[in-house]
Amino acid sequence: MPLQRDPAKTERIYGDIIFSPEWQEYVFGSLVCGHTFVIKYDTGRLTGDRSRIIGDNSAWKIVAQIKFKASENPVPVIVSCGTEGSVTTHPIRIPLDTEEIEVWFVNTGTSGQEFFDSRFGNNYHFQVQRLNSYTA
Repeated sequence: MPLQRDPAKTERIYGDIIFSPEWQEYVFGSLVCGHTFVIKYDTGRLTGDRSRIIGDNSAWKIVAQIKFKASENPVPVIVSCGTEGSVTTHPIRIPLDTEEIEVWFVNTGTSGQEFFDSRFGNNYHFQVQRLNSYTA
């Protein structure tokens, strides 16, 4: 019997960061501290390595590197492991003290080379809203 998600425990996604095949990037919904977002990425943007091993088995991947603070190391999030087309990441929680999300993508495979989607090294930057706190 396959595992099923409990609908009562499904987390609400507040925002999508979309990277379209037309080289457009935009936010649908809201990026809010403490809430979650997903990245929707078209793998046609980054096609440098499409390695295959043993027949048709893909040996390439695209990883999003995400920084929530300029001083922190990036958090790697797998976007695709050999799947072509439009893909969506798992939900990613935004830390409470975040002001901006910085993202870039790396494509690797058996070639040993790295290919980047990074707005020519400037990376992609998205503003984050803070939650209002109310005191009683």
